[in-house]
Amino acid sequence: MSERPPEWETASGGKDEVSHHEGSLPPPPQSSRSTRSPGRARTDGFALAALILGIFGILGLIFGIIALRRIRRSGRPGRGLAIAGIALSCLWILKGT
Repeated sequence: MSERPPEWETASGGKDEVSHHEGSLPPPPQSSRSTRSPGRARTDGFALAALILGIFGILGLIFGIIALRRIRRSGRPGRGLAIAGIALSCLWILKGT
């Protein structure tokens, strides 16, 4: 039981820099705080609001138009959500008339 698992040894074959007692567990892996990948942009919030509010009528239309303008200017993702919000709003408005 005096042998250490291979993953506790460094590339040079020696023991790692952190001293461990015999039979203790290795330290937990380092994790980053962000779960998103660094190159991925966030969806425009107005586009998401347009989709959600599109179910309830005119607000989805307003938010969808604002989102499309913001997305065109910033290049952020969410164009499809904004268009879906506008479409849902139009359907809701047509259904109400």
